[in-house]
Amino acid sequence: MGAAALALTTLSATTACSDDNTSSSADGKVTLEFWSWVDDIGKAVDLWNSKNPNIQVHLNSVPGGSQGTYTKMYAAVKAGNAPDVGQIEYAFLPNFAQLGDLVDISSYVTPETKAAFPEWTWTQVSGGKAIYAIPQDIAPMGLFYRKDLFAAAGITAPPATWQEYARDAELVKAKFPNAYITNFPTNQGDWFTGLVWQAGGAWFTQQGDKWGVSINDDASKKVAGYWQDLVDRKLVKAEGFWSDGWNKELQDGTLATWIVGAWGGPNLQKAAPDTSGKWAAAPMPQWTAGANQTGNWGGSTNVVLKGSKHPEQAAKFIQWLNTDPESISMLATASGLYMATSNWTKTDTYHASFDFFGGQKIYETFGAQTLAPTWRWGPTMSDSFTFFQDATGRMESGRGTINDALTQTQDKTVTAMKSAGFPVA
Repeated sequence: MGAAALALTTLSATTACSDDNTSSSADGKVTLEFWSWVDDIGKAVDLWNSKNPNIQVHLNSVPGGSQGTYTKMYAAVKAGNAPDVGQIEYAFLPNFAQLGDLVDISSYVTPETKAAFPEWTWTQVSGGKAIYAIPQDIAPMGLFYRKDLFAAAGITAPPATWQEYARDAELVKAKFPNAYITNFPTNQGDWFTGLVWQAGGAWFTQQGDKWGVSINDDASKKVAGYWQDLVDRKLVKAEGFWSDGWNKELQDGTLATWIVGAWGGPNLQKAAPDTSGKWAAAPMPQWTAGANQTGNWGGSTNVVLKGSKHPEQAAKFIQWLNTDPESISMLATASGLYMATSNWTKTDTYHASFDFFGGQKIYETFGAQTLAPTWRWGPTMSDSFTFFQDATGRMESGRGTINDALTQTQDKTVTAMKSAGFPVA
């Protein structure tokens, strides 16, 4: 999921305590409960526990947030038995913060932690002077392309601009009539928001206590029109990500590129194992030649949830988890995360070469472009993504357009926000 900017200036710090499942012994030792869905994050937790006998962390492995964990978190906070630490994607932070379900940890965040992350990531987890999360991983977007298919189609270099990408789509189709340069994902709204982010769009703003909603802004319409043209000309296929059929298309050459967040490399290896050595990574094509912008698709944070009896210790743990050199190397290697901290760029895992990509150092490629700090997420993103995907899903049967999806998502999001009590400008 994509990164978030809270801009929640009307919220106050929330450090209320209540009965929960955090334990504390007479000798001052505490145990923190941690809910996370990150694969193999337990290795880093075990490392923490070995070094911090007085602050032990109990990991509860849960499904991804959109698979029901967020609903359980909301209920647990309301019932007073939430975990101390939770895993929350950037796009869903504003809703938790607006509900008052997060502890403001700004008084616990050290100068060293603040200096350890790119400035734009702090805008994603802060509201006014409050800090509601520690960034864990991010996902700057880039391009994976099939070197063999490009060469056969007469393409000598990866596209530097979106204009070149459209030209390459024509060349691929001319050489391979049954192939497409890529697919437009009908089930992944946050993929599209990453492209809008790169184009300079901003779906949400805040003016005082009121939200501005501009899902169908000029940047979004530009991105939508570009991709609709490719779909209409059958140069791009409208279909969802993650299906067995989609995996097969990556493997058999039906799809010549994949635009994805930096975490996509390991996923591509799993989806198309027989294509080792045929793929390469390139930066995102640009709207303006010579620009160096990308968008973000994915990533999550660690938060301290309302009701924790030990917010200071919980804040200490999540800072360590996401800045300690051993921990971030573990998370990058074992869990496949593209870590948010700038310290990660100094580690061997960031500079690792991938045999699958011909020895290329793909993280360096994906990390070479910059992200604008202006993107913001709204307080009802789960609804907004559902609205968008419901509309784009109809494109698989030739009904509707991406611009239709933008208009419908704009109208339905405003209605949903007003119904939930959020003032809309």
